[in-house]
Amino acid sequence: MSGERTCTSDFRNPYCEKGVALLSNAPERPPDKKKLKKIEFPKPSDLAVICYTSGTTGIPKGAMITHLNMISNTAAIIDHIDEIGPICSNDVHMSYLPMAHMYERTMQMMVLMQGGRVGFFRGDPLLLFEDMQELKPTTITFVPRILNKIYNKVSTVSKNERLKMTKITL
Repeated sequence: MSGERTCTSDFRNPYCEKGVALLSNAPERPPDKKKLKKIEFPKPSDLAVICYTSGTTGIPKGAMITHLNMISNTAAIIDHIDEIGPICSNDVHMSYLPMAHMYERTMQMMVLMQGGRVGFFRGDPLLLFEDMQELKPTTITFVPRILNKIYNKVSTVSKNERLKMTKITL
């Protein structure tokens, strides 16, 4: 297959043996500086993204998120997380919420800004815990519905374990 990348020692890909290729968008040669345009940074009031809702409470809507919204959201999360320990380049964030979820989007942005890595689950919620065991994330975003599922799973396991112990002791 043309354009297929193979693993090489200078590629520094620790997942090469598992068949995962890392691709680069870096140009093969430096750009001509005469042709480069001056970077125009966005104003805080400029539109950064349109985030669409799922429509669980009615008709889906597109929320217009400005750069100021994104930065203030990220700053608030950084401020909160710094209370328990800062995000650093050793951190691995596991992404499983949709990118339309602003909390997930902000966490990814924050981890990447600190030099950390982001891994994505396979897309099957039933395999979420297996994916977590494989990726070994240091950060993950949870929403109440998922925390309730984890609590119910742990509660069920605990009951089953108690039943097994009861059968053994009888």
